[in-house]
Amino acid sequence: MKFPHNPHKIAGLLSLLAAILILPFWYILLFVAQPSNIPVFDSAATTLNYMFFTANPARSYVIWHAFAPLASLILGGFYLLGFSRSRLIAKILLALSLTLGISAIFFSNLAIAFWVALPCYWGYLSLTHHSSGTPNGAP
Repeated sequence: MKFPHNPHKIAGLLSLLAAILILPFWYILLFVAQPSNIPVFDSAATTLNYMFFTANPARSYVIWHAFAPLASLILGGFYLLGFSRSRLIAKILLALSLTLGISAIFFSNLAIAFWVALPCYWGYLSLTHHSSGTPNGAP
């Protein structure tokens, strides 16, 4: 199959998009509906302290929402910088993308899980792109 663009570049761009789509969670958590008698950043710091460092029952979800944008950013960078041109690294990136996508199902909503998992398809195409032995993916 001939691709108009390199699949690893599309996987990288979609990973960066997934990282951006998780950021509104943090904006809403830290800056929406804050008390009026406390400065905004003091209130945000107090919220972060509660979410990460106390006996918060939802702490694992918050940790995932902190980790996922960083992981998506790193995976997207690796794809865009061409690290996936190596077959071994393409397999590793695909496995990490799948792990992040599957974890999104458990720690976020399905819309975010879809966008976090979408680069896996293009990562797989990037991997099969190598098996054909041609730069355009043609047989």
